[in-house]
Formats: sequence, structure tokens, C-alpha cells
Amino acid sequence: MKSIISIRLKLDDPTKREQFVRGSGGTVQTKIVNLINKNPNGNFDFLIEEDGNKYVQNVHDLLGEVVNIVDENYIAEFTEDDNGDSLILISHSIDEGALPQQHTVDQLNMVRKKSKGLDIGDRISNLNDQGANIHYMRNPIDSGIESIQDYERSNKKFQPNWNLRRMKPFKGYFYDQSTSDKPNHRKRGRK
Repeated sequence: MKSIISIRLKLDDPTKREQFVRGSGGTVQTKIVNLINKNPNGNFDFLIEEDGNKYVQNVHDLLGEVVNIVDENYIAEFTEDDNGDSLILISHSIDEGALPQQHTVDQLNMVRKKSKGLDIGDRISNLNDQGANIHYMRNPIDSGIESIQDYERSNKKFQPNWNLRRMKPFKGYFYDQSTSDKPNHRKRGRK
């Protein structure tokens, strides 16, 4: 898939050209996203990388396409607004495995506390009483949502490979594998 690896503002004077944005991967991505967010109708040139090939395209060449910005964290969609001008929409892809902040969990608990009994999940009959095979039907807020702070607190003492650090080699486990008949090269236990 195409990905934007650099950006420059296209000037009206063709004799003058701005430099493409430089920096490391994360800073380039941030600079590209910030430039587009400041001026989504801007006339930009993009350095595109596709299958190892690099080339320059402008906004009009990319109309109707969805392109990654450096990696798959940010996506740029090139469309037209109501006036027919080009418009670049940026969306941030969300990692599905990401944990919420503690403040977000507190807000959810507050909303659940105020809406308890009014929620549609609370108002329908309990299907377990009627013989349905739905053993784990419950509100996820009631069962608990782990925040990133909870995760860090519970894994503060985690040490990777802790069990391998205590292992000691077994005595007599490794034998001489030589095939020589000399007495020094025989396996242990033989005479």
C-alpha cells in the first residue's frame, strides 16, 4: 500500500521549492499530520513510497485515495469538499488492545451508576432464568474495566525471564560427544 513518507508545501512560484520535511520516523509523521491539520485544503507535494519505489505526487493526483502516513497509525483520505476544492482528512487508527486511562474508567463507572436500572440491558428479562445458554451476559462496566494505570500497578514487579535467572546447569548433564577411544575422551561413567 502507498504511504506518505514526506511532505512539502507547493508554492505558486515554480522557481522556488520548499524542502521536504525531514527527521526520524515519528517526528516526520507528526510534522506531516500537523501540516495537514493546519491547512487541510493546502496544495502539498507528497513523497510517496510504494513497494520500495519512491516518487512525488500532489493532492490532485491522490484524489479518491486513502494513503498511510509513514506507517499505519495515521491514514490520509483525499476527497473534495462541497465547493470542489481538494480536502485531506486525517484519521488515527486505534489499537484495539489499548487500555483506557483511569479517568475514562471513572467516567464510565459514574455514567453506569446514574443509569443503573434504566439501561436496556437492565430492563430486559434475565435469560438465564428462562433456560437460555447465556452464562456470561453482563454489563462490562459492572464486571470491571482495567485501566493502563491498573495494569502498570499490577505488573510493577514483573521481571522478564525471572524463571531462567534462577536456573543452574545440571552437573553431569553434558557428556563428551567425541568418538575417540582415548581414555581422556570417553564418556563419564565408562572405563
